[in-house]
Amino acid sequence: MSDGTPRSVLVACMKDEGPFVLEWIAYHKSIGFNDFIILTNDCTDGTDLILDRLDDMGIVQHLPNPWVIGAGEKTLQSTAIEYAQLQKRFRLADWVFIADADEFLNIQIGNKDLPSLFGVIGDAQAISFNQVVFGNAGIQEFVDAPVTMQFFRRFDFSGDSPRLYPMMFGLKTLAHNRGDIYSRFTNHIPRLKKPIDPGLIWMDGGGKPVDPRFLNSQTRSYPVYMHRSKDPKTGKVQKTRKLYDAGGPTHDLGYVNHYALKSLESFVVQSRRGDAVNPEIRRDVSYWRSYDRNDVEDRTIVPQAERSRDLLEDFKKDPVLGPLHDIAVKRHREIYRKMLKQNKVRNLIEECLAAASGG
Repeated sequence: MSDGTPRSVLVACMKDEGPFVLEWIAYHKSIGFNDFIILTNDCTDGTDLILDRLDDMGIVQHLPNPWVIGAGEKTLQSTAIEYAQLQKRFRLADWVFIADADEFLNIQIGNKDLPSLFGVIGDAQAISFNQVVFGNAGIQEFVDAPVTMQFFRRFDFSGDSPRLYPMMFGLKTLAHNRGDIYSRFTNHIPRLKKPIDPGLIWMDGGGKPVDPRFLNSQTRSYPVYMHRSKDPKTGKVQKTRKLYDAGGPTHDLGYVNHYALKSLESFVVQSRRGDAVNPEIRRDVSYWRSYDRNDVEDRTIVPQAERSRDLLEDFKKDPVLGPLHDIAVKRHREIYRKMLKQNKVRNLIEECLAAASGG
């Protein structure tokens, strides 16, 4: 950019996220992301049409995921990320961030935006933020309103909890776009070339250099992680929870608000389409129990959400985007009503309600 501020690109895969796309784009644009590369597959609710319009407006680059035509032998998401790296917007970016449609980067310092963050991280080449899970908070009905202004209960990441919950400390990494350092980009962390550059500065979300052991293993969570090893006698894989030495809190500069469930109605709709990036992931009551974390209240994202409100409203006033958004919202509700006719869906709802009430 002409003012010297680093240029940043946000890459995402999406499938049937129609009611939530405009908020997600408006929010991340308002905190300083310049470019967006969004790849979709098998959309049925108009998500692809919304992104096509945003592409026509010059706000995003929307691409079909080559995976749908059998391009490559990697996973749906890995294929999408590799394809994104071929695009001009990616190549021109100084910084790269890869996130899902239910994740919002929540910067905690200064003006709570990327320029504030870049102003304090110095010469760092990467900063890995924890994914902080926000629970359902007892909200059953899907409402056409910003997710960031509805769900304010999250997992408590303070204290000794890291020893118990590795999955609650997953990572999303804002990485300097350096081909001399990274061999490739992935959903959680970029993969380092070997040998590792001795001058590499990789921070955690608290602004501290990560434990050097993390750089050698590059696990997808921090500071707690799951170590896998084979029993020498039986050959079976053993899983052991371990901790890196983070030397203090890992959330001071920011974290990623992960709205894995949203409303119960939206969760039911999600269970129909499966995971947007991995069709093998099931959205069932076990998933609900794992991610319905409502330990503490957290409204730190509200200033950023309010900052993005005008842009979100401008999107909805667009003669093409507005109706497409409304169609996606209507489709979301129609899918839910249709699914209610299935016994297994009604059972899922009952199971989730029982789990939410401690049953």
